[in-house]
Amino acid sequence: MPDLIIKPAATSGNKLILKDQAGGAVLTTADSGATIAGATIINTTGAITTTGAFTSVGIDDNADATAITIDSNEYVGIGTASNTTYPLHIQKDTDNFTAKIENDGNSTSSDGLWVDTRWNTATNTLLKVTTNSGATNVLYVKGDGKIGIGISNPGVGFANIAGTGTNVHTDGFMWNGGAASKYVAQFRNGSDPGWGLSVKLGISAPEPTDHYLDFLDDEGVIQCGFTGTSEADGGLAIQTAGIERMRNA
Repeated sequence: MPDLIIKPAATSGNKLILKDQAGGAVLTTADSGATIAGATIINTTGAITTTGAFTSVGIDDNADATAITIDSNEYVGIGTASNTTYPLHIQKDTDNFTAKIENDGNSTSSDGLWVDTRWNTATNTLLKVTTNSGATNVLYVKGDGKIGIGISNPGVGFANIAGTGTNVHTDGFMWNGGAASKYVAQFRNGSDPGWGLSVKLGISAPEPTDHYLDFLDDEGVIQCGFTGTSEADGGLAIQTAGIERMRNA
């Protein structure tokens, strides 16, 4: 049984007003509900609904839209009324960036964003960037460290085409260009004197079996290559069809 029952007359207006010593209303009840000034504690086993605007310091949405939803699986949706796929889903029609993560710490050790997965395999994806509502791949970072540009399944360290090419190491680089009469890549050094591209082998006095640079056809056959000469003071040889044709040593 309740300890106290207050039953006002059947008229409209305020039913019960509790005031503090200064005369300010602390609790005001009416036909449509109650107003509690200052700190509010709500303990209920039923649903809480409101027909008016809801204002709070942490979460506030006075518009006719869903601001934040959190379901029983602890999945959070911002700007979407239903999120059952991802732990966090932000959906917003905006002409600006959807999200910004900023560390305003005044220290040289202030870091930005850390993305981590438990497994380091090619089958799990650390980072995925797409356009066209997920239909076009832009960037994939796999759990084993491989990076795909425009592809979701890089076979080597850095690639924009699937597979491992012709004898490309899994930590290597593979790039495919599909435009006729266009270079696949270009490196420019605008300094004077300017140096272009350096190819370094991790051995001393490279031998003819050590290849600096090879030119392959689409079948993977070496048409021409620059190899070592076994000279300790340096040298360069040109091979075609596996036969040395020219040497500078």
